[in-house]
Amino acid sequence: MNSHSLPSHCGEILESSLNQVRCHIWDHTKMPAYGSLMTIEMGSYKLYGIVAASGRGPRDATRTPHPYQKTEAELLRDHPHIFEFIVSWCTIFCIGYEERGTLMHIAPPVPPSIHTFVRPASAEECRRIMQSPHFVHRLFAAGAEQGIAPEELLIAFLKDIAPESATYRAIVTELSLIIGSDYRRFKIIVNRLTASNHTHSA
Repeated sequence: MNSHSLPSHCGEILESSLNQVRCHIWDHTKMPAYGSLMTIEMGSYKLYGIVAASGRGPRDATRTPHPYQKTEAELLRDHPHIFEFIVSWCTIFCIGYEERGTLMHIAPPVPPSIHTFVRPASAEECRRIMQSPHFVHRLFAAGAEQGIAPEELLIAFLKDIAPESATYRAIVTELSLIIGSDYRRFKIIVNRLTASNHTHSA
């Protein structure tokens, strides 16, 4: 794939582990959406993860924001300097990595290096991740241990996948195997998935 077709980097890693990374987002107007797929390129392999949390706050604890009773546009016009004191961040949960063309839905061999850049996944990378539903098992198995609500994250991640597609059916089948005999929980998740997909396709 031509590197010029890849999405631009939007931030860099400030904390990392095998399961999660915390990233500083350079531009507060370009915060990655909750549930979006991100790519971290690490030498011989690429790590894929889903935005599991995000937030904004003061860069310096001694400079707490206070209300101006102005819109963001008005603040940018009248007080643009205040945005220099605001930091935006997101947490990315690792759902797998790719090495030498092989995709594995497990934690990477080592945590990503601090200051490594992150970017939204390309359309081709999203397609590749969706080829296998095994990322769902990692999301439910490791995600809960990391304090992540796997149902919420899965629904956000799949919001643009058509319910009638083979990809959607494969993911729901994988989900049924993970949930097991808890039919009520499975039904609730599927109903919410379907409702979310209809909302975004309307």
